[in-house]
Amino acid sequence: MLRRCALCDLPAPSRRRDRSDRALTMNLDNQADGVAPVELWTNRGEVISDRKWSDTHVQSSGGGGYINSDSTGHVQGYIAAPSVSGKVVQRHTCWVRYVDGKEAERDISALDIPVRAGHQIAEVGGCVPGRDDKGVFLAFANLTTGSHGVFSGRLQNVVLASAPREAAPFKSRVPLLIFLFLFIAVSLFLGHALPREGTGMIIGISAVVAAVLTFPIAAISAIRERSKNRSARSERARLLAKLESDLAARIDAALAEARNQKQSPAESV
Repeated sequence: MLRRCALCDLPAPSRRRDRSDRALTMNLDNQADGVAPVELWTNRGEVISDRKWSDTHVQSSGGGGYINSDSTGHVQGYIAAPSVSGKVVQRHTCWVRYVDGKEAERDISALDIPVRAGHQIAEVGGCVPGRDDKGVFLAFANLTTGSHGVFSGRLQNVVLASAPREAAPFKSRVPLLIFLFLFIAVSLFLGHALPREGTGMIIGISAVVAAVLTFPIAAISAIRERSKNRSARSERARLLAKLESDLAARIDAALAEARNQKQSPAESV
């Protein structure tokens, strides 16, 4: 039974690994805090059919106007022509029969990879265990022609699921809580120490004192948040480079295995 990918609308075949694929299994095991490992796997199969077509999208905007006549019968007004725009999207899908006998349709419109019936292909998928157990296909390779490509958008989604997220500005509530505590404490103190002063003056003095005492804490908290965000961006860049490298290694390994299988019959003859 086919499962659905969480990050795309393509049905994913079960990740059954044979002995040759197990040797190619790689994990992006990261020891950094908040970073989840990315598991990669490879599926191989044969193209049984492919289909190409184009979708045309037309959109119009603007237009309108009015026409009326006055008491003398004079007609006036205007009519504005609408603005029409359109774009043509090239689509390309293929049906693949995998080594376990299952079949699935693949949308490779985003990749400029020609395929036809009989071509051998390999797909590299990835998931973040515990965060996205279903996974998504990241790369597609035509082992017969040697052409291959990577779904860059899906690659970014996997990195975002694996890497630590950036904190929102001023997300920490600690400075606010400290300000409220100091404001209440100073207000109570001034209320007892200066009973003859008005409530407005006591509130104003308390707010100023609490703000002055809280500002260094808020500044330190903001600096720590910016530092964490810089580290998160750096970690995402590192994960993306590592994932691209491992995808390239898997594709190269699949292509090399396909070349060796082609050479073996020739050498035996």
